[in-house]
Amino acid sequence: REQQDKTGGFQCFIPLAFYPPGTALSSLPGPDAIDNLKTIAISRLMLDNFDHIKAYWVMLGKQTAQTALHYGANDLDGTITDGGELTHSYSVESNNEVKMSKQEIIEMIERAGFEAVERDTVYNRVERMEV
Repeated sequence: REQQDKTGGFQCFIPLAFYPPGTALSSLPGPDAIDNLKTIAISRLMLDNFDHIKAYWVMLGKQTAQTALHYGANDLDGTITDGGELTHSYSVESNNEVKMSKQEIIEMIERAGFEAVERDTVYNRVERMEV
């Protein structure tokens, strides 16, 4: 937080939880949706000097990421392929490859009551996304 005050150099904050499966701490429980939403809300309150708080839908799951928009997140992250899909190779929610089309993410954002906007890597608005 202090470093952001000094430099303004961080584009966003991505609150990623630790998931114990496959580690030496695999006996510990991982975070649930409530824990993740609390972390996002606290991030928004404590990091008021960060313009963007990211809900990383691949780790949170689609429903929790959508809800996170009401808890202070203002960016849903995904990698867009040439085919227009948002994709990652692994999802904690489904434990396998997960994909979401551009259409699906727009609908997810709008169903939550927000405007979907495409941005570039430095958060410049590219265009309003429409269904």
